[in-house]
Amino acid sequence: MKKYIFTFTFILVFYFFYNSGTPSVCLGSECARETISMDSMGSVKILEEVETRKAIILDVREGDEWISGHIPNAIHIPLGSLNRETIGDINRDREIYVYCRSGRRAETAKNILNEIGFANVANLGGVIKWQEIGGELVTD
Repeated sequence: MKKYIFTFTFILVFYFFYNSGTPSVCLGSECARETISMDSMGSVKILEEVETRKAIILDVREGDEWISGHIPNAIHIPLGSLNRETIGDINRDREIYVYCRSGRRAETAKNILNEIGFANVANLGGVIKWQEIGGELVTD
């Protein structure tokens, strides 16, 4: 019986320890905004903020995805390369909208940016949704 109690306790402790770095509940300013709702009005607002340098759009897709088309004025840093060095001297006080293809990598990038000190980060979602609402893509 002691063996089962010990095993159960070990598994329970391991579970809580393993999940301690990814809280499922946000407490105050501890968590950044969730994925924002992207609609035609939202896309216009975002583009205006980027054009007036109030916000930054960050594309975290791979190079071939970037070349095939990206949101105008976006900065490209692939998710696998996103860190303190690659983010450079981007102002930590500016709003940053992160996107990828569908929104999954953007969520991971948002979490990385939060961990390195960026507080105003939002998951824009994916370029797929951007195109669905009429957003344009550009190529370099």
